[in-house]
Amino acid sequence: MADPAHENFHLRSALIGGVMTAIIAFGGLATVGRISPFRAIALLEAIVPTIRFLSSATLTGGITMLALMLTLLSFTATHTEDFTDIHYDRIRQISTVDALLIILSMILLMVLSVPLEEAETLRRVYTWIYFGIVLLTSLLGGLLIAVVVMVNSTIRELLRALHPHHESALIHSRDRGIADTEGGE
Repeated sequence: MADPAHENFHLRSALIGGVMTAIIAFGGLATVGRISPFRAIALLEAIVPTIRFLSSATLTGGITMLALMLTLLSFTATHTEDFTDIHYDRIRQISTVDALLIILSMILLMVLSVPLEEAETLRRVYTWIYFGIVLLTSLLGGLLIAVVVMVNSTIRELLRALHPHHESALIHSRDRGIADTEGGE
């Protein structure tokens, strides 16, 4: 029988890794301290090309991972093994976090497409915009790390499940041919 506490550990460790990444990224980008609106627009102009590239990459990666989750579901449906609820819960969790990553990436790309330096009415809030974009970028990095850790954990457990001589929480217990050598001699 699968251990729910063990399964929650996988999700918790992935989210902790993501949160730590987001905090480190935000701390690194926010070290500029208190800035004026004029300095904020200069900083925005400096980081927007890099952040636009990062957003596009996370959007592409997120969509690819979501497609791979569909492939994994297809594999599961056609495989003869009897997968446990944990397997399906992992796919759901990865897909949920990944969908959030895709949505935030798209929002950030849309925000970056606004010509902020041309908007006179926004000059008073450039500092807030700068820190908002930095925070959103940090969240993207954290979510990406969380999804990668979750996918890696799922792959490792799936490999263990499909190995002929191992047991796994992803598949209900069964005889996988190990006992064949014991009684056949």
